[in-house]
Amino acid sequence: AGDYHSCALLNNGTVWCWGSNEYGQLGDGSTTNRLTAVATTGISTARSITAGAFYTCALLADGTVSCWGLNCKGELGDGTQTDRHAPVHVSVISHATQVAAGGAHTCVLLASGSVSCWGGNEAGEVGNGIVGWVYPSPGAVLNLTSAASIGAGGQQSCAVLTSGQIQCWGWDGYGQLGTSSEPDSTVPVSVVGLGSGWLSLGGLPSPVFVGAPFHITVTVRTPDGGIDTTYSGSIHFTSQDRLATLPADYTFTAGDAGVHSFDFTLRTTGVETVTATDKVS
Repeated sequence: AGDYHSCALLNNGTVWCWGSNEYGQLGDGSTTNRLTAVATTGISTARSITAGAFYTCALLADGTVSCWGLNCKGELGDGTQTDRHAPVHVSVISHATQVAAGGAHTCVLLASGSVSCWGGNEAGEVGNGIVGWVYPSPGAVLNLTSAASIGAGGQQSCAVLTSGQIQCWGWDGYGQLGTSSEPDSTVPVSVVGLGSGWLSLGGLPSPVFVGAPFHITVTVRTPDGGIDTTYSGSIHFTSQDRLATLPADYTFTAGDAGVHSFDFTLRTTGVETVTATDKVS
């Protein structure tokens, strides 16, 4: 959901939106507000969707990204600042596995583990080492090569790394970067105070060979990156692939010594993301 519009991704890969459409954020080719859901034009292979304040983006099955709506700060990533009432492809992006929309900036996670962002950059939220200006085309976030997932807020962005650490960049006026102080940052900085450990995943190829079983190893990490051999919590798997055969929830035992391997199969074509979450607290 954006500020005044909402969207839904259906099982058939289409996207339907409703609400305010002043800038074309519903993607139906018009600027007419809609009290009921209407189909977004030209989207039939969406894998996930995200909404910014007045725009919307979809990750497609082929690893590309399309966006529509307000574009005054380049948040659609098509190299212009022209509003779009129907989806347009984000320039130079391929092999994306996740897309996250903020207030007026957007970021994608690539299969390589790198992150690219574009749009408004008043507080450094695109992560390119510069504050200010508008970036209507994607650019790499500096010093970030091992991201596993991403998120975007109003004027800040964050990434969970494959090590389990979290890094954020952008506006820190309310401490939202988690660095214990409040300076904005134009590059990723590590969140402090988590201290409880994390999960790291290994063995997931990218892209995944769909339909073939593969192994993934989950390692429970201590705050300093070592292996937590005493962990006895439970973990849960999720995937972008709605047809995936994922492992059941698993509770670690002393015999695991913090490491356990799993088998599962993905069923849908395209680049996939698998996530494990735990109950470490």
